[in-house]
Parts: sequence; structure tokens; C-alpha cells
Amino acid sequence: MAQAIASVYAGAARVAAAGGAPLREVVHDGARRNARPLQEANGRGVSVYYCWPNA
Repeated sequence: MAQAIASVYAGAARVAAAGGAPLREVVHDGARRNARPLQEANGRGVSVYYCWPNA
């Protein structure tokens, strides 16, 4: 049986620019858009993340 790990966050957290840089280096794959299909919001809030070049 396959296992899945899910993470649910109650809210957003702020990270200092220097603190986010190591994570960005690891997970940034050069993609400008998310490859996931569009889905209904079903009452949930929606936010957008954009990685500015050289930010």
C-alpha cells in the first residue's frame, strides 16, 4: 500500500529574505508556473507566489 504525507497549515508565516534563500535554491526548478491542474477554490483563500528574478 502506498503512503502519502500531507501538510495542512492554518496560516501563512513570514520568513526573512536571508532565511528563505536556502529553501528557494533547493526547490526552485526554473518553472514559471505550477504544473498542477486548475481546481475549484471551494471557499478557500487563494494566494499567488512569484519568484522575482535576482530578488
